[in-house]
Amino acid sequence: MLYLNEKEIHKAITMEEMIDAIDYCYSIYSTERFQMPTRSQVLDGVNTLLVMPAITTQAISTKLVTSFPRNIDYPTIQGLVILNCIETGRTKAILDGSCLTAIRTGAIGGSAIRHLAKKSAHAVAIIGTGLQGLYQAIAAVTVIKITDIYLYNRTISKLKPFVTSLRN
Repeated sequence: MLYLNEKEIHKAITMEEMIDAIDYCYSIYSTERFQMPTRSQVLDGVNTLLVMPAITTQAISTKLVTSFPRNIDYPTIQGLVILNCIETGRTKAILDGSCLTAIRTGAIGGSAIRHLAKKSAHAVAIIGTGLQGLYQAIAAVTVIKITDIYLYNRTISKLKPFVTSLRN
C-alpha cells in the first residue's frame, strides 16, 4: 500500500499535471461514467465528519474530512483520501486529503483560466491569502504568463508570508 503525505504528494505531481488531471476528470464527468453519491455528514455538536465516496471504471475513492471549528493548535479542516482497487477492493493508497484537496481546488481554477481566460491576460486577483489562495495563484501562473498578482486579505499581516510562500 502506498502512503503519500504532503511532502510526497508535492514530489509526485506538478500543478500542470494536476490541471491536466482535472481536465481529464471533466471528460469523465461529462460521460457520467462514475458514481458519486451526496456526501454523508455526521455531526457531533459543532464538529463534523464528512464521508465522500466515488467510483469510476478505474478506481474507488473515499474522502474523509473532519471539521473542528474550535481547533486552535490544529487545522480546522483535516482530510484523508483512500484509494481502492476497482477489481478487488484492496486498499491501494492513502493520501493526505488536506494537501490533495488544496492542490486539486487550485487546479480547478487553473483549468478554468486555461480554457476561459483571454490569451493576452497577464494579471490575476486572489481574494484570501490562506492555503487555497496560494494554490489558486500557483495554478494561475502555471497556465498563463502572469506579470501582476493583486492580493486581498482581511488580515494585512498575512500578505507578506503569502508572497514569500508563492515565491518559493
